[in-house]
Amino acid sequence: MPWTTSRFVFPLVVVVASWLAFTLGLRSGDVPALVPPKASESKLPETGVAVVELFTSEGCSSCPPADAVLKDMEAKYRGKNVHFIAAHVDYWDRLGWPDRFASKERTERQQGYADAFLTRSIYTPQMVVNGQVEFVGSDRGKAEKAIDAGLRSPSTIKMTATLAERKTGEAVEVHVTASATAAAKLEGKLIAHVVWTEDDLVSKVVRGENAGRTLEHTHVARACTSGQLNAKGEVELRLQPPERSKSDASRIEVFLQRERNGKLGEIVAATSLPLK
Repeated sequence: MPWTTSRFVFPLVVVVASWLAFTLGLRSGDVPALVPPKASESKLPETGVAVVELFTSEGCSSCPPADAVLKDMEAKYRGKNVHFIAAHVDYWDRLGWPDRFASKERTERQQGYADAFLTRSIYTPQMVVNGQVEFVGSDRGKAEKAIDAGLRSPSTIKMTATLAERKTGEAVEVHVTASATAAAKLEGKLIAHVVWTEDDLVSKVVRGENAGRTLEHTHVARACTSGQLNAKGEVELRLQPPERSKSDASRIEVFLQRERNGKLGEIVAATSLPLK
């Protein structure tokens, strides 16, 4: 009797095992393995923001590679909450080639970051992301790492920026409002920055370190203004359009930045407004 039972049980086991192997798509000798989730499935949601400021100059021979990185990053992160500003500084102007996009204001802002980061000097090309991390502007790997970190960090400030109707050539008027989420408060100074940026700009450099080169620029800061939000979390800012600017190649970048003890702090929100 035991032999008879075993005779029928053994074929049944074989049949069941064969069916499982067929169902699971296993071959003889295959060992089932857990399949790890795809990289895209394990990513954290991108609910944050990244504002990328590149301090650069047409008079600096190390800057064109950084300008190229900025342009590449714009293409890589297009459609995401990433904002780019090429801030041309003026301290290279005395060394052979006056950069027509340079300004004292951009140099002063870079110096403000030097004070915040406790560094002894300023340099080009320098990239700053969200007012929190700085590095050599041509370092593509550090740029991607800093941008990705910003996008993964949930925003705690909600901002709305509205552009008033205007005629060509008239000043830009931007109304900015901000409110805190449950995870944050509108404490300390919160500064709204409005920057007119322009693309498709070309310069033929005839003197200085880049003599003989044709430089192409994107996201160039042409004009800027700023103001502190009031107790209601609002501010109205007015910006004059830069000379010889093209509205169809320009946009208005608006971002909020904390200021602590008189020093530049974290950028917590940003948006882009197309010019009509």
